[in-house]
Amino acid sequence: SDNFTKSDNKVEVVRLYLNLMQKLNAENDLGSVYQTLSEKANDCQLLELSEIIQKYDISENDCPKLVLQIFLENQALKQFSTVIKDLESYSSGFNLLHDYTVKNDLSFDQKQDCDVTRNELFLSYLDFLDDGKNSMTVDDVLKKNFPHGAPLGGVIIVDPNGEKGVRSGFLYVTSLEAGLQMCKNGGILYLKSYEYKAENFDVIHKNSSKTLRIIGEDCSNCSISGALRIQSMGEVTIQNIKFEIGDSPESVEAINVFSGKVSFERCIFECFVNTAFYVHPGSQNKTLTSPQTKLSMKECILEGLGSCQRFFAIEEGGGNGDLCLYIDTCYFNEAYSGLTVQKKPYTWHNVRVTFSNCYFNDLQDGVRIDCDNSNTACDIYNINCYFNLCLYDEDEPSNAVSCSNIKSINASHCTVQYNHTQGTAVHANCVNNVNISNSIVDTDESLDKKLSTTTCVFLQNVDSANIVKCKFSNSRLCLASCGCNILIVEGCQFMESSVGLHIPQTSCIYDLKVNDSTFESCFDGILCEGIVEKITVSNSCFVDVLNSISNNKKSASCTIEKCAKSQSENVAAALLSSEGLDNGDNENCDSEIVSAPV
Repeated sequence: SDNFTKSDNKVEVVRLYLNLMQKLNAENDLGSVYQTLSEKANDCQLLELSEIIQKYDISENDCPKLVLQIFLENQALKQFSTVIKDLESYSSGFNLLHDYTVKNDLSFDQKQDCDVTRNELFLSYLDFLDDGKNSMTVDDVLKKNFPHGAPLGGVIIVDPNGEKGVRSGFLYVTSLEAGLQMCKNGGILYLKSYEYKAENFDVIHKNSSKTLRIIGEDCSNCSISGALRIQSMGEVTIQNIKFEIGDSPESVEAINVFSGKVSFERCIFECFVNTAFYVHPGSQNKTLTSPQTKLSMKECILEGLGSCQRFFAIEEGGGNGDLCLYIDTCYFNEAYSGLTVQKKPYTWHNVRVTFSNCYFNDLQDGVRIDCDNSNTACDIYNINCYFNLCLYDEDEPSNAVSCSNIKSINASHCTVQYNHTQGTAVHANCVNNVNISNSIVDTDESLDKKLSTTTCVFLQNVDSANIVKCKFSNSRLCLASCGCNILIVEGCQFMESSVGLHIPQTSCIYDLKVNDSTFESCFDGILCEGIVEKITVSNSCFVDVLNSISNNKKSASCTIEKCAKSQSENVAAALLSSEGLDNGDNENCDSEIVSAPV
């Protein structure tokens, strides 16, 4: 090892890094560490890493969470995954990376670096689960659920390869059906690794004061195939199990959740089926302080296998339904849609859908809720999610979020990456409030965008909308609004698109405010073909934009304050050489920007 790095100026950094890895009980082979650093880091990054290592005194008890925090604070994302080695560190990594993204004022480039790191972490996590490294013994389960040495009553172990009876204080059964029957009042149902098969599993939980926990030995070798129906008066937690749902795209097998608080943690779902989950809002009960039906997921992997039409569907329910769908830190792969609610009237009392820290890979649709009746009591929240959208059906739309006739859409710290040229990232129709912040919408630069129809955000009949600190690029229209009462755009970037902000001819808007925003490399910056009662554009700049602001003659005058426009040398030269186009004086001057009639 000494000879290997003798003449290299990175040797001291490598020694420091190796010392850190040894403390973390991670990879300790000097040759591979050196090779990894040489491939992924330049001299400047290595010196940075050296300073980080020397700055902090890391003890065995602080690892790995503290080290992950240190790497994030020093923006050493390339080293982030090197300390991930067990289930606890994966959880810490996901949570810390999420908090770092949403709680810090990151640049768009820094946000994209975090997205790349999270994707790598998800792929590594999937391999970790597939390899069965998340195995939990009965002792592990007891330590987690009885940390203070509570009585062991209520623990049932399902072992199809064993024998029935009571051993070491545990009740052993040989079938899952028998175990579920004995746990109707709660307790712990531990499943030994086995391929459990049945046409239907009914999980009926009757005790509102005692939680039912169903825990698999590991989600690589402990699997359940077939339909599952869950109805609970209290809480049901399902952990560490692989679910194999359906055997063909036309299969009607599914997991139905009818009532109760049902949570899946660290599970894998292989969904070779039309719809994987049907969630039924429970009847409104005024004596309950929480929704009657709540389905949550944490650190799960959902595989559509290129056949699943939709992972989730929300049903009508029992009238005046209450529902909370909360999906946290999950990976969705190769399906048509994440959540689809078919177009029809609903009588929901309170429906709240949240996707947080999730990655949607190779989906055509992310979240789609179409309601027939106006002002349906439904709120959508997307927090720090990544949508990598492809096109399975050219005749159907492709949206990250598309909603009609609901209360609100809220998206923050999200990224939408299109791998085609005919989608709309966020489509809101007849929605009371739309709030989008700190988000990015982009199209793959390698695609030919001459015939692109992509729109980043389309607002239709929206009462109020706030678009704050977003970057929209490589599309036909960055932001379009048709029939919006109040539209506020703050601190946004509109880049490399035909039109930055478009108000169509048939639209009527009461108040449009654009502040502290940048329009760059667009044919039109702000194009108002429709009627706008009030227009205020302030503290904004227009770079390489042919028409900065164009306003309908019938609209009120446009107030322009402290704005500037400029042209790069290449664009200025191109304009001068084009017949009939006047470049004018290429200076940044407020008086240059006027509202041209259209």
